[in-house]
Amino acid sequence: MIEFEKFFIPHIGKTGGDSIKAICKEMNLPIVNIKEDMKKGKHKPPKHLFGKKDAVLSIRKLPHREISKINQLVQIDKTITWEEVVNPAEWILKELQAEREIKNNTINGKLDVKFFIRSEFLLEDLELVLDYYFDLTQEQKEKIYTIKTKDKLEYNRNVSDWFTPEQIKELYRKSPTWKKYENLAYEKPIIKLF
Repeated sequence: MIEFEKFFIPHIGKTGGDSIKAICKEMNLPIVNIKEDMKKGKHKPPKHLFGKKDAVLSIRKLPHREISKINQLVQIDKTITWEEVVNPAEWILKELQAEREIKNNTINGKLDVKFFIRSEFLLEDLELVLDYYFDLTQEQKEKIYTIKTKDKLEYNRNVSDWFTPEQIKELYRKSPTWKKYENLAYEKPIIKLF
């Protein structure tokens, strides 16, 4: 979670939060509070922020988030192996944490989000958000695109190679709050809000 004077960005795993934090710190923006501890429940925003400051939510399409998550667990965290996960889609559906995580960071889905940062358009959306709140110079805008963030994991990102259409429907059936915010983010891109 990263907090500024007028807005905050909850950190929802696998949606670009680490990159957002790195960019904001590197740009020396006036950060009020930043939570780096990603242990269970340690990164959700304090309740006093809700309704007092604008909420900006980073998000990505749920199937992509889950593919990224399982690859992180195997490649980085090493808490599971591909041998243990015979059928990745079924494993994801069984272990799905997206709904719990987004509910923890959005007051059970009641958070009114002013802007979304879509991870597929992270730099572009982040530039628009930061420019809205900080009236960035051209040099600052350009800097967003040059700051080194963590390396991307190498894996197959083709959703249809991971999930059947029925499994994708099941992902969203199990994650109605995620679906709600994802629909808002992708139906009304930030560029249309200005």
